[in-house]
Amino acid sequence: MRVVLATDDEHSASSCYSKGEMDIRGTSYDTRSREEMSLVDDVAAADAAAKTTTGAPTDSTTGEGTTTEEVTTESIVSKSTMAWNLSCVLEKNVCVLEGTEDLCDKSCLADNSTCTTECLCTDEFKIPNKDGVCVNPCEPSPCQNKQPCVLNVTFPSKFICDCNPDYDGEFCQNIHNYCLDAQPADCPLGAFECVFKGVGKYDCGCASGHTLDERTNMCTKVTQRLGVTLIFSDTLYMEAYNVEGNPNRTTALKAIGDAMTDLYGSLLISITYDNFTQGSLVAHYSMDMRMPPNGDSKQNVYDLMSLTSIYQFPKYVTNCETNNAAKKTCFDTLGKPHLPQNGTVNEDLRCEDVFCPEGTQCVPIDNSETSVRCTCKTGYKLIKTVKEDTGRLNDVCEDIDQCTVDPPCKDGQLCINSPGSFECVGNPCDKNPCQGNAVCKAVDHYAYDCQCDWIYIASDCGTPWPLILVIVSSVLLALLIIAIIGNCILFTRSKKGSSVIASTSF
Repeated sequence: MRVVLATDDEHSASSCYSKGEMDIRGTSYDTRSREEMSLVDDVAAADAAAKTTTGAPTDSTTGEGTTTEEVTTESIVSKSTMAWNLSCVLEKNVCVLEGTEDLCDKSCLADNSTCTTECLCTDEFKIPNKDGVCVNPCEPSPCQNKQPCVLNVTFPSKFICDCNPDYDGEFCQNIHNYCLDAQPADCPLGAFECVFKGVGKYDCGCASGHTLDERTNMCTKVTQRLGVTLIFSDTLYMEAYNVEGNPNRTTALKAIGDAMTDLYGSLLISITYDNFTQGSLVAHYSMDMRMPPNGDSKQNVYDLMSLTSIYQFPKYVTNCETNNAAKKTCFDTLGKPHLPQNGTVNEDLRCEDVFCPEGTQCVPIDNSETSVRCTCKTGYKLIKTVKEDTGRLNDVCEDIDQCTVDPPCKDGQLCINSPGSFECVGNPCDKNPCQGNAVCKAVDHYAYDCQCDWIYIASDCGTPWPLILVIVSSVLLALLIIAIIGNCILFTRSKKGSSVIASTSF
């Protein structure tokens, strides 16, 4: 690149600054006197003198002493530029990369105040790399796990990896663990436990000491767990009552559930059925309940007679009177029920405020120093036991890789271990999701990738690539251009031949 100093006379006399050859941005021309222009000659003269007496100092004597001033080309140039403001223009619309003679493949920006130039990329979404070549920061994509790269409109030299919710990190390099969210979308409200199962998968349930209230989708703390034995003296036991899905069992469970819901209302959280025993039909189940607002949640022993005796049931529940308006809670299909008249229901609250380490759960222990202990959950093995300062014993547990101890998956399924559990997943390519001759490759056991032939696109390789149409169109266009050029040549030759014949005839 060449940058020259310009004056009005030079500009008017030179053809280098014709409109078609220059890229002048913000250039201004100063009108200078001949005296000012002579400063340029002074610079040249000083430069010539410097070649013969470079660094030669001159003495100037004053009344107070002698000082030495070094006269250099730079000092004269400095003084001359203070006298008038030099202005630069780009001689030609050409830039070269710094330190080379390679032409810039970008637009050229001239800074007339500093007599410098800068190569700029014509595409606003491209930036020059270390070699000065314009590149798209998203090509090739720096984003991982096949997440899209998006150019940053605010800062064109930067990019953004647009991660889907399953991935985290600047480059989408981390798998997002939904269990670390404050409230995972598929988890109930309140005190829940979450187990991460891999990319995009997790399981949720209520924490120990809580149960799910399906009406509110909230994990509710169990303040009472009452064991109930309900005897139907007029109904004989059958094995069918213990067979899942049997109509007799379904009818019995619905009758009991409706009656308990009608009796306790919002205090009843859930019912867990154990089994039916023989003789007269005997139903064994437990009820998780909230304490009434005026109840004592710390009471440990409840009298069966006062809590779940026959006298608490509305009359129509036990007698199935014909004038009952709420027949849905009637036991008419099972006979007259009654409860045992003795016994107690114990509620153990010793684990209520106990926090146990990961992989363990609180278990009440009788005749111990602290009455509780943190023991390994199912799916964990004991490594060692430590004693806290409070005297409580805590087990240190390690997850059991059930996929290696006793492979539980069948039919070619893949076993994936998770904390305290496992999951059996099939190969996603077994269902042949890719079309044509595409090759299916499993990704992270949950997803697949179709490796398409070059003429196909789409995730399942089912859409032909439009490049075929582009190629065919290009060939046809090329043939059309050749035909037009050929006709033009023939027409020109024919016209010249006619002119020659006409001239010879004269």
